[in-house]
Amino acid sequence: MTKRHKFFKNYFTEAAAPKTAQKICDWAGCSCDALNRAPKSRDNIYNYLWFCDDHIIDYNKKWDYLKGLTAGEIEREIIADTYWRRPMWPLSRLKKYGPDNLQDPLDFIPGYQGIETKQKTASLPQEIQESIKVMEVDYPLSLQDLKKAYKLKAKEYHPDVNSGSKQAEEKLKLINIAYKILETFLQDGLVAR
Repeated sequence: MTKRHKFFKNYFTEAAAPKTAQKICDWAGCSCDALNRAPKSRDNIYNYLWFCDDHIIDYNKKWDYLKGLTAGEIEREIIADTYWRRPMWPLSRLKKYGPDNLQDPLDFIPGYQGIETKQKTASLPQEIQESIKVMEVDYPLSLQDLKKAYKLKAKEYHPDVNSGSKQAEEKLKLINIAYKILETFLQDGLVAR
């Protein structure tokens, strides 16, 4: 037999069950046992009145949580209930979490160029930086990664896939130019080493 911890010694016994005192109905003139609770008021919803089965029905019919509120106050109550009355802030206060300060070390956001990538690409020529943005790749990259990204982009924006769309055709032209620029840059970098 295993010994129970002191906090759980009475957990499984009936002696551990909380004993509730019999309550009497709070309805005026009623002396029945009260089994049902109801909040006292809108401002005091965690303090309860206790009623018997017959009187809880009458109390619930008369209960109006929004009684005495204006239309604007009712609207604010509804809005507060939509986000479970948690505190909310305008998004303008969250500028420190904008795309310039976002970090994505696990690469969840496709094509995102994080702080480290921006710092690494800052010293590169402008046309290389623009090509990296067009191809939506992270720097540094290898020729294999560039070819994989190019194949995916070419499939996505090919005119046959996009029903001859002019925008897709223009985007594909930009992708082809960016690919050639990056391929040349990477090959020159490999040769220079």
